[in-house]
Amino acid sequence: SKFYFHKETTAPGKKPEPIQLTIDGTLQYLVHHELQKVVTQWQAKGGSALVLDPQSGEILAIANVPDFDPNKSDALDMECTNNSAIIDTYELGSVIKTFAALAALEEGVTTPDEIIDCKNTRSTYIDGRKINTVYPGGKLTFSQVIEQSNNIGIAQVTKRLGPKIYDHYLRLGFGQKTHIPFPGEQKGFVNHPSQWSKQSLFSLSYGYEIRCSLIQLARAFCIIARNGQDIQLQLIRATTKSPIPTTNDTRLY
Repeated sequence: SKFYFHKETTAPGKKPEPIQLTIDGTLQYLVHHELQKVVTQWQAKGGSALVLDPQSGEILAIANVPDFDPNKSDALDMECTNNSAIIDTYELGSVIKTFAALAALEEGVTTPDEIIDCKNTRSTYIDGRKINTVYPGGKLTFSQVIEQSNNIGIAQVTKRLGPKIYDHYLRLGFGQKTHIPFPGEQKGFVNHPSQWSKQSLFSLSYGYEIRCSLIQLARAFCIIARNGQDIQLQLIRATTKSPIPTTNDTRLY
């Protein structure tokens, strides 16, 4: 037999509070449309896209594909309801070279014009560890190492940093939540030096042993765009009570 329980609600409901989002409706539509095209073109399982204003930290567009129609709740695929740009984390690979380079320049272990011998090969060994790269490069400036995304070059420079690369990744917000007002945000992961293998330092230089979300990545790029100044990302521009502060004067670099 079935039993049904009825619980009487005794507390009054809370009156909703109007809010103003930072999302730009026109930009949101365009970003979502382009994201759908790219996912279809490359036959990807899915994709996410973000557009931010680095000066204010406002999120102007945030799109995910596949998506869902909230008006058709009877046929929802719950996996499609996730805001993947915020709650999913990945080993993002070579895009992380940007931040390894920032750490190396900040610590003074290289300069943009230093010549790095990338061995003119797709595969070599550094300290007995095999390092692969997609396109071979010969003697490149450090700037060219980053431009050409050469794993062999960035691994050599990051070796000079040692555990300091971990501190810089945390400084840029990796391994931590951005604390935007949205449920389910994940903090990601940066492998701590106490857990490193002989390969870890090299892996961290080109985007492995570090997991982050798209929104964490976007925040880190905002810090570069702001010449090293920290930023708090915003999804809510204002409520009926008060505007949301959007500035942060803390300088990280």
